[in-house]
Amino acid sequence: MAAFLDAMGIKRAHLVGYSCGSYVGCYMAAKYPEKVKSLVTIGGAAYPRTDDADNYLPESLIAANKTDTIEEITTRHFEAHRGNWQTYLKTTVADWKAHPSLTDGEWAAIKCPTLFINGELDPLGSCEELLEKVPHGKAYEVKGSGHRPHFVDEHAKELNQMILDFLSDVDKNQAD
Repeated sequence: MAAFLDAMGIKRAHLVGYSCGSYVGCYMAAKYPEKVKSLVTIGGAAYPRTDDADNYLPESLIAANKTDTIEEITTRHFEAHRGNWQTYLKTTVADWKAHPSLTDGEWAAIKCPTLFINGELDPLGSCEELLEKVPHGKAYEVKGSGHRPHFVDEHAKELNQMILDFLSDVDKNQAD
């Protein structure tokens, strides 16, 4: 991402990441702070999730006859896996178990304005744990929501406006 920004001639950027994309944003803000104007994460976590992750491996879902979950993954993520939902899930579970893997020093290096958004029921992470790592950040916990509070069938309008307001405030308060 740092090389991409350089290639595009972009000095600093606002980063918005969802799920594993939130980890990419955290890595960028920690390792390339001069390139990150602000960071918004949705559905992020402060540490890898290994508990129950294997329950989402294809063989576990099949053995447990979780046909609804398989159908949802097959439909919702088709563009990402083009029908190969099993490899997609294996990669996703491996990501949950490995990321984020920032050290305390790397978390402390995140100095940019930061907004963490998580659903109250998100099994992958919480605003509270993220604020422990980045105490100057702001957080919003979406009551009654899970891992995807920004989806159209959940709180998209509200969260989009919140993010736009946050980015606007950052732009007003920072000179480039």
